[in-house]
Amino acid sequence: MTVMSDLSDAEHPRVLAVVKGRGREAAEKCPAMLSPRQRAGVRSHRTDMSAVYPLVCGEQLPNSQLVLDRFHVAKHLGEVVDRVNASP
Repeated sequence: MTVMSDLSDAEHPRVLAVVKGRGREAAEKCPAMLSPRQRAGVRSHRTDMSAVYPLVCGEQLPNSQLVLDRFHVAKHLGEVVDRVNASP
């Protein structure tokens, strides 16, 4: 399986960077491809619910607000509902 981390521009839809992997090293590479001025200009970032992305983005994107990816929120909610429904 190949997993990628990407950096994209929501206002002008295009991928700015793609890095292979999901760990801290991959998460750090994408924002590092931006200049300090560009990183300071990022206003929001969307991540899945793993611990590494919010942590790295919080460190490297000082003016950015975390937005959790809707897909992952819905997935986790569905798993909770399934567990509740399956319990006696």
